[in-house]
Amino acid sequence: MKVGKKWISPDMTTDQELASEAATRSSNDTSHQSQITSNANAISSEATDRENADIALQSNIDLKYNASNPNGYETPSQLNARDTNNRARANHSGTQLAATISDFFATVRSTALTGFSLATSTASILAAIGKLQAQLDARVYGQGFEDFLSTTPFTTSSGTNQQMYLFTTSSKVAGRYRVAIKWNFTTNTQSASARFHLRVGGTQIDGQTERELKDSTDDVIAIQFVYVTLAAGTHTIELLGNMEGSATLTVSLCRAEIWRVS
Repeated sequence: MKVGKKWISPDMTTDQELASEAATRSSNDTSHQSQITSNANAISSEATDRENADIALQSNIDLKYNASNPNGYETPSQLNARDTNNRARANHSGTQLAATISDFFATVRSTALTGFSLATSTASILAAIGKLQAQLDARVYGQGFEDFLSTTPFTTSSGTNQQMYLFTTSSKVAGRYRVAIKWNFTTNTQSASARFHLRVGGTQIDGQTERELKDSTDDVIAIQFVYVTLAAGTHTIELLGNMEGSATLTVSLCRAEIWRVS
């Protein structure tokens, strides 16, 4: 005899077997139902987790991707903000040539010398430099200095002036100058005088200098200086000389110098 899927011997107590089989099946059904419920809950929970994950992923995608700007280009406002930051001096490092700053020199020249003891606090650098230069120009002593030297000997027995040495200055500004000249000389006699003249710019200055030696072997040093007013330009400094009585005069060295005094 077959009951459900199970065969029952004819000699078994049918009611007992049926009751036992029914109890077993009921227990199995309850167990299966519990497992089904548990699996369904697990599936539901997993579905919920996946749905939450999908939502989070989509949210991240939305943050990174803008359908209206798929390539992620900066917006005009973002570009303006970045340009402003780039131009800000506080964000710069390194150095910059003064020539590349449009108003640098004008600003420096117009800066007031506040606290500078030799200028008023409202004086600009440019004005102060002009005043300083004016003071320097007013103190001209020693400007335009120039000196000359010749070691070429000059000998004459002439009784009329001979140009012994000629020096030509560089270009000078107009002003008053001190001119000095020094020379070493000797003669071959004690009874005749050596005579000298200084000329500046072709003009004889301060007359004649006359010397008579007591010893024909003396090597005498003579010095003369004068003050002259000169126009702008170059000028000549000359030493002229002659010898009395046809004696012999020899000059071995000559120096000259010039500088501005006012």
